[in-house]
Amino acid sequence: MKKLLMRMDLVFRQAQGEKCVPPRRRHRHARRVRSPSHWIRAACVWTIISMSPQGAWSETKTEPMAIRGHAMGTTYTLKFPSLPAGVTKELIAKTADALFFEIEKAVSGYRADSEVMRFNAARLTDWFPVSPATARLATEALRVAEVSGGAFDPTVDPLVRLWGFGAARRTVHRVPAQSEIDAALARVGWRKLSARIDPPALKKSQPDVAIDLSALTSGYALDELGARLDALGLRDYLLELGGALKAKGRSQHARPWRTGIEEPGMGGDAEMPKPRRLACRVELADKSISTSGSSKQFFEAEGRRFSHLIDARTGWPVTHNLVAVTVVADSCLEADALDTALMAMGPEAAWKLASARNMAVLLISHTERELTKRTTPAFQKLTVSEGD
Repeated sequence: MKKLLMRMDLVFRQAQGEKCVPPRRRHRHARRVRSPSHWIRAACVWTIISMSPQGAWSETKTEPMAIRGHAMGTTYTLKFPSLPAGVTKELIAKTADALFFEIEKAVSGYRADSEVMRFNAARLTDWFPVSPATARLATEALRVAEVSGGAFDPTVDPLVRLWGFGAARRTVHRVPAQSEIDAALARVGWRKLSARIDPPALKKSQPDVAIDLSALTSGYALDELGARLDALGLRDYLLELGGALKAKGRSQHARPWRTGIEEPGMGGDAEMPKPRRLACRVELADKSISTSGSSKQFFEAEGRRFSHLIDARTGWPVTHNLVAVTVVADSCLEADALDTALMAMGPEAAWKLASARNMAVLLISHTERELTKRTTPAFQKLTVSEGD
């Protein structure tokens, strides 16, 4: 996982036109970031950020200011063409770190003292007071669960842990017995969860329901960070966390920010693998983008490959040939939630829903020999050619 995050940061900087060398390995005693949401999801993202207008890998003389770091179990990068008077990179870094820590305390699946973990442990069916962040995330998760017909489900945590993913990641995986899956399914169902915004609280209809909001956390965090940067007077920025991106205003080239999306690979990564081909490039004018995929996090057993993406309706990992979904939306929270939901639904159901709701979506599927790409009309309008 650490190798992949190193690779993503390298590709990110190459896309900006920086001259990069492979980053050095951390000392083995360096602190390891293990917090909530996106160990799994970050391993499934192939988004490259802010292409230069001359092409994917060309160098530019004008570079935006950048802040990079680790938060919420993944990496983040913040880019700004310029800063208003009185606003420094140090102030922005402190603002971002404080927000990420605040959200981690609320929804982490790794911290026993987080609101989500305490809610999961509580064997009560009364309203459970939470922060506005947790209530907002749960409300959006329930909305997307309904839209996806339950393929996406915030109460899937018992199944994720049973299969050895998420906070319960195991080195050695096994295929659970159907009786174990059935027992976990008895605790799953998005209609067993309720959320309210004012006053913020969650409620479950049976005591052993447990939730996982990690699929939405990066998007929510970027939306909230964007709001705080707006309050500081920033008008142009590009924010990235765990593969989700939020773009506002214009880049250093006085044009909307550009993003390249890599084609997913079907195998494991080497130490520092060569960049894969670009699936496409898109231009983001005050938009957000998020990608989810299935080819990175899996295990093999009994001659089969089992993805980390669990269909909450069956209790089993998805078996379809959809390997990556990219969604562009007005809010990063919406993009972050929908990419996971569409991945769980499979290629045909995802295409039908995206088309019916005029979503800007890229679907990448695989056959035995090749990858196939499918874009909705709304997504196609955002794409830019290599020469533009």
